[in-house]
Amino acid sequence: MMMEANTKEKILAAASELFAKDGYNGISVRAIARAVGITEGSIYNHFVSKEEIMDEILTRHEQELERAVPSSRELIDSYGREGWKPAWAVRAKLMETAPASSGLHIILILMNEQYRSEKARNIVTKYYMEEPVRVTCDLLRHIEAQGKPLPGDAMTLARAYQYPIFCMLQEYEMTVSLGGDVAPVLQKIQDHVAFFWKNIMKIDYDE
Repeated sequence: MMMEANTKEKILAAASELFAKDGYNGISVRAIARAVGITEGSIYNHFVSKEEIMDEILTRHEQELERAVPSSRELIDSYGREGWKPAWAVRAKLMETAPASSGLHIILILMNEQYRSEKARNIVTKYYMEEPVRVTCDLLRHIEAQGKPLPGDAMTLARAYQYPIFCMLQEYEMTVSLGGDVAPVLQKIQDHVAFFWKNIMKIDYDE
């Protein structure tokens, strides 16, 4: 049973790498089997099709995101504490120490699959666009409720903050995949975060 579980994990790992490199349509079940070092028939002991392999990869990533995405309450509770930093300032700093992120393959898969797969498209829309905007909007409304006027509508401000980050995150992942220097991209993220909170929101934080 343990060997079967290990084989399944190896299939998923190999498929993730191959799908990220050559795309879903560019990879066959035979190619995945060859990468794992098993027969093509052995793949079907674990998955009924290539589509099911992709579905499992996407489902696992969705579950990881559900666990990892900060809640509005967490950000609201952190606001105003000594040394407070916006969530993206913290994340960009962490990315400096681990530029070759372990999630690179799945990001590249999502970038390609969102145009083919409804599930991939829903993950990108919900977790990379809608949820970050919603959580940021909740934080901004909390700040407003504390007596600080906002320089505009909370939802519009949240989009203005998060959408550039979404684009720069894609630039970051593409740079990593090409073996380029990620420092300029990370600096763009830090500059955007600092500009928004200091120049638009007029809120300072420790860099």
